[in-house]
Amino acid sequence: MVCSLIIFSFVLNLQVCIHVKGAKAQAKLEAGEHELVLRLRMMEACKSLQQCVPVSSYMFDNVWHQAFLMQCEVSSNGLILELRSHRVACLKGVSQRLGKVALTWKELETEVLFAKKNPLSIKSTDIMESFITLTSITPPVQAPYLLKALNDRVTDDTGAMLSKRIGRLNKHEPQRGRWISWTVLDHTGNECFIIRIW
Repeated sequence: MVCSLIIFSFVLNLQVCIHVKGAKAQAKLEAGEHELVLRLRMMEACKSLQQCVPVSSYMFDNVWHQAFLMQCEVSSNGLILELRSHRVACLKGVSQRLGKVALTWKELETEVLFAKKNPLSIKSTDIMESFITLTSITPPVQAPYLLKALNDRVTDDTGAMLSKRIGRLNKHEPQRGRWISWTVLDHTGNECFIIRIW
């Protein structure tokens, strides 16, 4: 018979929606040379996450377009939006940051309707356009994450499983240094960690 222990862990999460539209375009980029992308990064947790959306087609468009829709943990503290120019030079891609906006969750929570508009303006010799981003969030709520702990076989001090054969050789007498173990699985069934009690 397999016994299991259910563990609930609660974190705060929120939904983030980011829209973008073109505000002004005074110099058109030459086709094939530059591509403008909007890149999203987190401030704290998940720093390796980088999502990019092309926005070159929105330059002359004054209509809101949804760029990102995602669930974020409050522990990430906020997000960073960067407007970047990508171009191909000598068979290699070159990326340059043209504009940046940093928003914290606390800052967005104080806004009316939990939303804020931010301009992304670029002024250089060959490019001059403006984009507006609209970032909105839902109020943070607790989200349950289900963890399940399954009984595992008894182990020795080194963590090696003790077989029934070893128990028979020792005449089933209690041994020192025996550990009761549980293997903890996440909601997808992957092993997270092991709990051992002596």
